[in-house]
Amino acid sequence: MLLTTFQFPKAITTVTWDAAERIFFAASIDGSIHQVNLFSQREDKFATAIGGGGATDPIRIGDESGSTGPTGRRLISVG
Repeated sequence: MLLTTFQFPKAITTVTWDAAERIFFAASIDGSIHQVNLFSQREDKFATAIGGGGATDPIRIGDESGSTGPTGRRLISVG
């Protein structure tokens, strides 16, 4: 079952997960690496999973150069 769809500004060539599967990194051929946190911290200090909308409610990953948004997305430029 498809749980969440992520859309990136460029085609993704490589994906890797951290050991706890709480963050993944997606890289494109131009050297852009997107860090995506799969959990966000609520005000009561508990973590909640992001997504869950399947194909009907994609999470769009934009060009957030060096900044961290509310869901913890970050663009890392290499080379």
